[in-house]
Amino acid sequence: MDLFSRRVLIVVFLATCALSCDRVVDFPEEVQSDTEVQLADFLYEPRLISPKNGGIITRSSLILLRWSRIAAATSYAVEVGPDSLFSSAAFATEVDTTFARTPSLQGAMFFWRVRSKNNRIDGPWSAVHKFHLRVE
Repeated sequence: MDLFSRRVLIVVFLATCALSCDRVVDFPEEVQSDTEVQLADFLYEPRLISPKNGGIITRSSLILLRWSRIAAATSYAVEVGPDSLFSSAAFATEVDTTFARTPSLQGAMFFWRVRSKNNRIDGPWSAVHKFHLRVE
């Protein structure tokens, strides 16, 4: 039997055991509360909504950045910069909403990202998106 077949067999065996298990596993009280706190505090990365990645914005003042809500988040850190490494910030803020308005930006192309936060931890940064400014 090759390695792949063995792994499939093990997965099937474990799934069968889990589905046929009719015994509730009980944890001591202190383990349960720690587990609940950890699950409640886990923060996901927000999904960036607008501007669309690679989008073109035809004015440079008050750009609206929007992202998805993360259930356990109490605030969000937002960064906008001229490069994808965010070595210098054109705009950075922390808000308690799922949107932020930038001040007037000077330049042609910007990158942005967001991360969720709460009073215990900072979540991972979102994917980095870019947008282009075209002044009319």
